Amino acid sequence: MTLVYGDGTYGLISEAALYQYSGLTLRPEGEARFRAAFEDDPRGWSHEGPLRSPWRVLLLSPDLHALVNNDVIAALCDPPDPVLFPEGLNASWLKPGKAPCTWMVFGNDGAQWDRQKWFVDVAAATGCEYLLVDAGWRSERWGWLKDGGNVWARAAELCQYAAERHVGIVLWHAYPEGRDDSPGLTTVEAREELFRECQRAGVKGVKVDFFNSESKATIEAYEDLLRRAARYQLHINFHGANKPTGEARTWPNEITREGIREQEYVLWDTLPLAHYGALPFTRMVVGHADFLPGYLQPRHLKNTTVLFQMASVVVFSSPFLCWPDNPEAYLNSPLLQFVRTVPVTWDETRILPGSVIGETVLMARRHGDAWYVAALNCRDETRVLELDLTALDLADRVMTVYHDTSQGHGARIESGLAPPADGKLRPSLRPGADSSRISCRHENLPGGGKPAIA
Repeated sequence: MTLVYGDGTYGLISEAALYQYSGLTLRPEGEARFRAAFEDDPRGWSHEGPLRSPWRVLLLSPDLHALVNNDVIAALCDPPDPVLFPEGLNASWLKPGKAPCTWMVFGNDGAQWDRQKWFVDVAAATGCEYLLVDAGWRSERWGWLKDGGNVWARAAELCQYAAERHVGIVLWHAYPEGRDDSPGLTTVEAREELFRECQRAGVKGVKVDFFNSESKATIEAYEDLLRRAARYQLHINFHGANKPTGEARTWPNEITREGIREQEYVLWDTLPLAHYGALPFTRMVVGHADFLPGYLQPRHLKNTTVLFQMASVVVFSSPFLCWPDNPEAYLNSPLLQFVRTVPVTWDETRILPGSVIGETVLMARRHGDAWYVAALNCRDETRVLELDLTALDLADRVMTVYHDTSQGHGARIESGLAPPADGKLRPSLRPGADSSRISCRHENLPGGGKPAIA
């Protein structure tokens, strides 16, 4: 929960290092009062042995830039186990990347065996490091068992095909028992079997879904899954999960998690613009989130535009970023080069002046010497926003600027632009729009000369 104080400063209440304990919820009681509750263990829980409670954290910050860049929650967690992670946070087998998702817009039909090599091909064509084979692949209804096939033999075949195209395979799996599209992972034996078969097949990671709780038993299951997956050098993406509390420092193989109302919701409803405007300063402060930004097809844009969606890729970045739309939409878009090259990890993040929780997001992120600047108008009115880029030191660079088209369903791209003389851009943005996503980087000019940006 983020707080705005009367003097213009900010606070955020959360918890850190949540292990072997039930997750805390704050219930609103009116008049700025909240009551702490263990929603998923209302009658308490039992525990044997030493007990270490999580940290209850109040972050204090003079401005939104400092709030977003606060690392207290992660710092309160233990460093990685040197036996499982001898290289620490920079384990060579953990590689960030982007992926198409077979479930988004296709549902379980996306897991049809006959479609998987096509998905690998479009993953490679869109510059993705991974393919997420989502729900359905473990059920005979989607063809992985036809003609006497074996799911793990098919998985190994797919992994080999993908590896030849420099694409890694990530498999979805349900956590609870009783579903018709996957067995569960509620026992140690099932987890060991899954991870062992994944390693043999060449799978790079697993998306584990439908926890829907932060009870003590579920929290313990998260940690056990991460520990066992690390032994097999697999990364984990938790869905249907609770809020992060810094786990990715202790377990760097947690490459992302949900724990957020993300854009899967757009498939059947509309997210309020204020939701987009609040998340960077609330939920996203405490850890990575699989928000599924980046729709392109008009039927999925709802109250946003194409460039609002592409700017959201920068704002709602994740070390494992899943593209939500039909892969062919990206291949046929003028934004394909952006899709192929946008980073998913960053060296620096700046919240620019003028950002307001729930209304305006002005963000600049640096990867190497390239700056990506995103502006989200999350109010129901057209506004002229001022982006102050003076702190980015854009002298002797050129910019590529992306604009929405008139209906918001396409993009107009201008390249080779000089930065404004006063260091400020003033785009006019209608609701749900971004017309000034900027990419800037140094390049060596032919024959020498000053570096430029493209």
